[in-house]
Amino acid sequence: MLRIGILLPRSTLFPSLGLDILNGLKEQLKQQQVFDDIKLVTDNIGFGIEEQEIYTKAEKMLLQDDADVVILCADTGITEMLQPLFTATNKILLVVNFGANFPQNWEPAPTSIIHSLNFCQHAGITGKLAAEENENKEAVNVISYYDGGYRQCYCMLTAHQSAGGVPAFNYITSIRLDDFTLEPLAVFIRERPDIKNLLCLFSGDHAERFYNEIAPLQKEFDLCLYVSPMLLEPSLIQSRGETLSTGEVKGYIPWHASLDNEGNNEFLKLFSGAAGRQANYFSVLGWEAGSIVAEIYRQHGPGNSNATDVIASLTRITFKSPRGWLKIDPATLHSYGPSYLARCRNNMDITIESEANSEEEWRSFASQKTLKGEASGWRNTYLCI
Repeated sequence: MLRIGILLPRSTLFPSLGLDILNGLKEQLKQQQVFDDIKLVTDNIGFGIEEQEIYTKAEKMLLQDDADVVILCADTGITEMLQPLFTATNKILLVVNFGANFPQNWEPAPTSIIHSLNFCQHAGITGKLAAEENENKEAVNVISYYDGGYRQCYCMLTAHQSAGGVPAFNYITSIRLDDFTLEPLAVFIRERPDIKNLLCLFSGDHAERFYNEIAPLQKEFDLCLYVSPMLLEPSLIQSRGETLSTGEVKGYIPWHASLDNEGNNEFLKLFSGAAGRQANYFSVLGWEAGSIVAEIYRQHGPGNSNATDVIASLTRITFKSPRGWLKIDPATLHSYGPSYLARCRNNMDITIESEANSEEEWRSFASQKTLKGEASGWRNTYLCI
């Protein structure tokens, strides 16, 4: 029997976040017919802030619960702290997050896999698109205080400028929803009606407020919004679709329910039926983690219990995924999949227009480095606040 420890976060922005990840994981293990051969032990890590507490809980799972694998839903900094423990104990660390950050050093730890939805990569491709498809290279950057604390912001703005884009105005909204206003942005747009393109990063209730307040400006000035993946998140679209009409909104995303592939059709049928709720990014993340765990189960055994060897074998597999496919990069041990261009018009109705050259985009993204100190001090796991 394979023993799995799971360290789950909580979120006031998305209260079902941890549960959706866990349910997605369980349903995939059932689909793979390995659920009964796997023992799950769970614990909570809050917002993913307390590094020593997380280390202690992971250590307990390894030493007292005798876990073969620990699934940690946390961000990059926590991962780097834990990797030496798992290498020393010959156990597997499977880190699951949304990919709103990327590591300072891409050098992999031999017993750790980083599985994410690659938000940084998608944000970067969106930024590049905004520069490449518009004759006027100037754009406005409008970002929530919270979302701006993660490297997806760096990726979107850097990619835009690397492709010839020019930042004309930067506006960061307040961290308090009660203080949210786009008035400084409105003043600038009225002064510069020739600038039509906005690079936008928002999530949760700030994303809802942003859509509400940008709508009249977008209609008046014919603005095009190039958005981060969370501005196209399924539950947000479902909640706003009947009441909000937008103009042009587009951005690259990892997944959408309308994708017509075997993995997605299977996922939608089984998850929605079992959980009694609509699938979302969080359940996709858990479902894919379940695919990785199922393969670890098949590879792990008396004749092959070396964690490094098991992980190396996973890099030679293309996993069936709701995204279409999923791979683990042997050079970085980060997972990646397709990037889809989503266009949103008419009461938030999303259509998938095309797929990026995902392999090429991944190689470009995984070669990125930032200067030390160039990121904020946010320690929360993204979306856990």
